[in-house]
Amino acid sequence: MVLLTKLYAIGASELSLIGVGAGLLAGLSYALFIFGFKYAAPMAAHPPFS
Repeated sequence: MVLLTKLYAIGASELSLIGVGAGLLAGLSYALFIFGFKYAAPMAAHPPFS
């Protein structure tokens, strides 16, 4: 990810707390989506009220 975004090319003074926080929240929300989908997919295959 660092190579893709060229994070290595900027200095620490150019990083903002909002940017770092937004990146961490994006990663967390993506992880929640992946795990949520993992557990919801079997339920979609077998509906509870059919």
